[in-house]
Amino acid sequence: MMNHYPTLAAVLAMDAQALFDHIACHLIMQGCACRHVSRDGDVTCLYRDAQGRACAIGAVLPNELYCAVLEGRSLANLIPFLRYTGPQAARMLAQFMERHLGLLAPLQGIHDTHPPSQWPDELSRHARRLGLDTAALQAALILREAHRPSRVCEEPADACA
Repeated sequence: MMNHYPTLAAVLAMDAQALFDHIACHLIMQGCACRHVSRDGDVTCLYRDAQGRACAIGAVLPNELYCAVLEGRSLANLIPFLRYTGPQAARMLAQFMERHLGLLAPLQGIHDTHPPSQWPDELSRHARRLGLDTAALQAALILREAHRPSRVCEEPADACA
């Protein structure tokens, strides 16, 4: 699976609509949660995984700022971590995420708590709450149907292994 992660400049140039469109389209086309399931059955949500998947937030983490040390941090903990421990670019991303927290946190919640089969409806509801357009989301749904992935996860704990 090949993901396109935007550059920091591209992320910082996004308004709320572009940010929603990027994340919603990413999630719909991926069709699977980004998680790790331990041998004990414990589920851990990941920003990115070894198979190339990314969660809602991982989809907008530029490659130049992503590193494994970010994993295991909630969005609420990620922002101060980037702000206080990272280079200037990380601080800029933290400020951007903080400005868009009302958009990002629910998108992360959709990824983390709903099975992929519910994502389209949940994403549409979130867009309506924020007064955002869903045209890109609808286009991604059509495109996904035309190029149906071999497997779409239905259970939140399913890591698409």
